[in-house]
Amino acid sequence: MKIEGRAKINLALSVEGLLENGYHRVKMIMQEIALCDEISLEFGKSGVNLSCNVSQIPTDSRNIAYRAAELFYAVTGIDDGVNIHIEKVIPSEAGLGGGSADGAAVLKGMNEHYGNPIPYGELISLGAKIGADVSFCIMGGTALAEGIGEVLTPIDSKVKADILIVKPDVGISTPWAYKRLDEVGCTPCDVDSVVSALEKGDTKELCRSMANTFEIVVPEVAPEIDAIKSKLIGYGALGAMMSGSGTAVFGIFDDADTLERACEDFRDNYPYVFKSKML
Repeated sequence: MKIEGRAKINLALSVEGLLENGYHRVKMIMQEIALCDEISLEFGKSGVNLSCNVSQIPTDSRNIAYRAAELFYAVTGIDDGVNIHIEKVIPSEAGLGGGSADGAAVLKGMNEHYGNPIPYGELISLGAKIGADVSFCIMGGTALAEGIGEVLTPIDSKVKADILIVKPDVGISTPWAYKRLDEVGCTPCDVDSVVSALEKGDTKELCRSMANTFEIVVPEVAPEIDAIKSKLIGYGALGAMMSGSGTAVFGIFDDADTLERACEDFRDNYPYVFKSKML
């Protein structure tokens, strides 16, 4: 079986405070995009085995996809095994949810193979046990995420724009980004205006309203982010923002030729450049 693990971007990300348990309260809009890894599942094997085309990706229990398979067998009691192979396209430490996308794909693929022993709603809840974004990656589409990111509300988005994703070579640790926010303090973003723009199908209003709290601190160690945003706007993007805790930046375009020209120029200077679209 082959299944796609689709990436996500954040169209809004508001960090709204530190909770007593050490987690952060967030309010964010998550958007499924076409950029994806390809996951192959081969059943009838012994135990859980994982391989990947990228040597830096762990192939043991540090990998969300590996833990997803173990959790699926533990919850269902199914006595079987699976070989998992991941063809990585989504870059790591990018804010694009690549690991979560792979874990979600494994859960969905295994559930389908065994005749859906776990109902859809329970599968979404199960995803939260192995990664913060896994539940959304199972759900897909567009959603408002609240609490610590586990409370998901689907959004009927009428914006399906083309995007260009650019990631510099530098990566950022999400725990570092949260720690730095705690040190400097953060101002919550207006997420509701982004929801309104999506529901109305107003791409320009969406681009005016997008905001990400992490942009307060991440450019301190990755100044390329601000430069990429400015270049995307200069090339004709209606709006540009960093996704998640970075370091990937996306630009929203309404003209395919303009996007193509920007893509060619960025590929001359940055290691990760992808044309994609909002699904």
